Amino acid sequence: MASDTIKVLYVDDDPDDHVIVQDLLAEAEGTFEVECVSTYEEALERLLSGDHDVCLLDYQLNGRTGLDLLRDTAALDNRVPVAILTGRGCRSLDLQAAELGAVDYLVKDQIDAQVLERTIRYAVQTARATTALRDSEERYVLAAQGANDGLWDWNLRNDTMTFSPRWKSIFGYAETEIGDNPNEWFDRVHPDDLDDVETAVSDHLRGATEYFESTHRIRHADRSYRWVLVRASAARMPDGTVYRMAGSHMDITKLRDAEHQLLERTFFDEATGLPNRDLLLDRAALAVLSADPTSNTRCAMLAVRVDAAKSVGLTLGRRESDRFIAETTARFRKCLRAGDTLARIGDADFGILLNNIDQIASAVHVAERLRSALRRPLAISDGEVTTTITVGIARATGSISGDDLLNRASAALAQAGSAGVDRIQVFDETFHARSIASMQLEADLHRAISDKALSVHYQPIISLETGDITSFEALVRWQHPERGLVLPDEFIPLADDTDMIRSLDQFVLETATQQLAEWRREFPSFEALAVAVNCSSRNFVGPGVVDSILGALEGAGLDGRHLDLELTESTLLEDPEVAIGIFNRLAEHGVGIVIDDFGTGFSSLSYLHRLPVSTLKIDRSFVSAMTTSNTDMVRSIIALAKNLGFDVVAEGVEHQAQVNHLREMGCDRAQGFLLGRPVDAAAATALLSKQAAAHDAAHVSSDEYRAGDREDPVEHSSEPVMIEFVNVEAAETVR
Repeated sequence: MASDTIKVLYVDDDPDDHVIVQDLLAEAEGTFEVECVSTYEEALERLLSGDHDVCLLDYQLNGRTGLDLLRDTAALDNRVPVAILTGRGCRSLDLQAAELGAVDYLVKDQIDAQVLERTIRYAVQTARATTALRDSEERYVLAAQGANDGLWDWNLRNDTMTFSPRWKSIFGYAETEIGDNPNEWFDRVHPDDLDDVETAVSDHLRGATEYFESTHRIRHADRSYRWVLVRASAARMPDGTVYRMAGSHMDITKLRDAEHQLLERTFFDEATGLPNRDLLLDRAALAVLSADPTSNTRCAMLAVRVDAAKSVGLTLGRRESDRFIAETTARFRKCLRAGDTLARIGDADFGILLNNIDQIASAVHVAERLRSALRRPLAISDGEVTTTITVGIARATGSISGDDLLNRASAALAQAGSAGVDRIQVFDETFHARSIASMQLEADLHRAISDKALSVHYQPIISLETGDITSFEALVRWQHPERGLVLPDEFIPLADDTDMIRSLDQFVLETATQQLAEWRREFPSFEALAVAVNCSSRNFVGPGVVDSILGALEGAGLDGRHLDLELTESTLLEDPEVAIGIFNRLAEHGVGIVIDDFGTGFSSLSYLHRLPVSTLKIDRSFVSAMTTSNTDMVRSIIALAKNLGFDVVAEGVEHQAQVNHLREMGCDRAQGFLLGRPVDAAAATALLSKQAAAHDAAHVSSDEYRAGDREDPVEHSSEPVMIEFVNVEAAETVR
């Protein structure tokens, strides 16, 4: 199949992803002809046309889902294999897709050209085998209707059996070579199957079963065995006495061979012939269950990663990578006993089940043998490759399951890998507990986002010229039902490591813009009031970000000028040209672009002057370090911003002296605990109400307006007055 052109239908409503998939397949080995469609209707029509070998289907599809399309096409007898290709990693969706017939579930940011090619080829091969099985079953129906099965009729009164010519030819005999004795059948049954056949016949003759059915092997004239499906029914006298039994033999050898091939693909790795993860887990479960509880011997699991495998594949290509893995496999086999199981569970990952291990040191000794086996260079292409392995080890204890045993070994492998390569790590219960806690927190966060159980607080940003609130920074908060308040420092990085950051950013964006719309209706005089929303660098360069931002504004009835989008300098490093393009598209709609934490990351002036930036935010670390004689860094940032025509906001203002320095240096706005802590929407509304009242009361001078919460009278001054908070706590990290 490697020389064939594989026709791929790619269904995705994002044109950018069309280009990405086409580029990946252009890198893959083999020839792929890709047709891209964007709508549900086009996808349904093209998928049912049968013009493609495989379909790659995005989960999100114009308001509908890939699962909807799977259901609809299944009902219309679609025979094109479908793999889900989505940006959303979710086990429950993965399982649903599998139940609907999807051959695989891939997360976009976790695949490369090699993974995508392997998935497509596996899908095509599986579909062909399935089609072959289906065709075989259809042929059986037609053959039975045309009496093409081997028919037989057993006269139980005189114990003779008549065999049709077709029955005889199935087993390689001429018409005259088979007599009328029932043993012509029974004597040819495989010895391992004979007892079951005789028991099934006896059960039917005595009336224990309504029909006789048996699958067994019969010896052919060439001495090979053929698999047959035998179905029959007995005729009875009124008193129940059986006088006749008639039925047919169907040759299902090809069907069984195809089933065996499918079984091989299901439980064995195609490239190496090794057991795969599923078979490894089956054997581990059996080993755990069969262990003698009175003995100290237990099974152990090794999770092994070949450290150089990925670089070999990227450098030398798939063919040499396969040779590398094959040679590695051969060396591993020589280190193991006959009863151990070596399985391939990933591109560069192996699982090894060791039976009858009396202590963990024995498993460590095996791992050392594996390391030693790879110290000799492996011959690859025209040269040699030297590699190391990283190993995680877990020994079965108590009533552990096979799945948990492999999970523990994998956890130990992850712990070893976090410290580098060429390491051996035995499972550590404490490390595992931390991993479980992290996984639980991740699951809780996913649920909190789905259930909208998070909240948004708002921190005022104050004009240093007028003392007015000009905008609010929207900050997400998570009140965990069991753990209480979970700080952003803990859950934002967790979300940023997964696709949850997209949902989290979107939740804050939609909540904040809806809240701003309410404030504008309640305080129509605050025409310039805006809300600042953070956007992660990972989300910003993702597909569809501009549409989602503009969609949130449109849903709230706001213009782009009412939104400031805060991004860190690292956003540019992800993909500078893509980021600049997105910046420009947002700026065209009036969205303010704010560079957050300016000065703490990689500042590239060559890019900065090309950006439609509206504001630079001075990081709190520079503000907190300001003294009477140490203002150079802040002064330089303000000067740079002014030269580029940017507004400036100082973060982390906690003391009146900082306010005085910032105003003297020409800083436009500031935020911090001195000027207002992050508060919920109701408290933020109260702040705006106070500001509105101050504006409406013409007899109150501007120096009596307070940006904070304290209402004590203060000394009048010609300068705007900033309220100094007492007992200011250490500034929390906010986002």
